[in-house]
Amino acid sequence: MHTSGYSDDMLEKEAQRLYANRFGKPFALVHWWKILKDEPKWCAQFESEKDKSEMDAVPEQQSRPIGREAAKSERNGKRKKENVMEGIVLLGDNVQKIIKVHEDRRVDREKATEAQIQISNATLLAAKEQKEAKMFDVYNTLLSKDTSNMSEDQMASHQRAIRKLEEKLFAD
Repeated sequence: MHTSGYSDDMLEKEAQRLYANRFGKPFALVHWWKILKDEPKWCAQFESEKDKSEMDAVPEQQSRPIGREAAKSERNGKRKKENVMEGIVLLGDNVQKIIKVHEDRRVDREKATEAQIQISNATLLAAKEQKEAKMFDVYNTLLSKDTSNMSEDQMASHQRAIRKLEEKLFAD
């Protein structure tokens, strides 16, 4: 607001009067304003009126309505092919995403299955080792058993049991 015939001091007093009317109290930071008004940092924010009018003359991207011929071709269905093609492309992209998700899930299921097989194999191996340990205990018990008081039938049965355990334990 540069009124004809006003000096900078007159404009400053008018601005202070308008501030006091609007906010009900005088502007309290006048001394700071006088110090900072000529600083380059603050001068860059307040461009001249000439620069502002040039900036306003060039509007930012305005959206324009479609032209008469484009509206006709859209109405008559000539643009439907383009829209259908765009839809097909979007559908293809969606299908590709779905396929990728299914493939990822399949890979995850395969990994889980492999892990389950490994766990089962480890459990089976542990059970075999435990069975073998029990067989060793029975074998050691039979070997350390006193056979002096056994009858011939008991002795033969005892020897057969020891041979069977030896076959199973030491077959390797």
